[in-house]
Amino acid sequence: MAVYPNDDVSRLCRLIHPSNEPCYVEVRRWPHARESQCFVNVRERVDLEGGKIQYGWALWQPSGAFLAAEHHAVYEPQSGPPWVDITPRKSVAIRILFLPDEGAVYKNKLVDNKRLPLVDDGRVREFIRLNGEYIGVENSIRGASHLTLSAPEQLEQRSGEIKRRIDLLKVELDEAYPLPYLGPNDPCFCGSLKRYEKCRHGQQ
Repeated sequence: MAVYPNDDVSRLCRLIHPSNEPCYVEVRRWPHARESQCFVNVRERVDLEGGKIQYGWALWQPSGAFLAAEHHAVYEPQSGPPWVDITPRKSVAIRILFLPDEGAVYKNKLVDNKRLPLVDDGRVREFIRLNGEYIGVENSIRGASHLTLSAPEQLEQRSGEIKRRIDLLKVELDEAYPLPYLGPNDPCFCGSLKRYEKCRHGQQ
């Protein structure tokens, strides 16, 4: 679900980069882009057309229990800003809220989402902890693959165990803290900045 600037979003942004402000970035999918491969997509477009890569965090709300910031990259054309999000996703968002962060350079490793709990619930803290552990294990497996080594079986098993626990917790959290109900005058979840009843998604 798209997020809009508010006190909670500002708190999350300050935790990540105290001096930068989030901004809206229009989604314009590049025909050659692969789904969810933002770092590869932007680098390839820069190589083909010039411009540069802008690192940062895509802000969104996957649950009523927390906000999330996903490590992300957008494209800056040769002519300069505005930036464009060229990477296809499963969501219907037409713009994203993006926090630029020059220090968030992609180093061929998975980076866990930054999360801000919205409720005081131990399951949320456990969900966040497990995701961090999962990313660490997955990076260890990828490191072994990069060195053409077989990942130790215990690492593969541990990854599967953690993922199952994460999935179960996510179901629990979604049931306990569903995403906020959208009233007709609320901003649409697609990021269009239109009221839900005036956006095409509220008219379907």
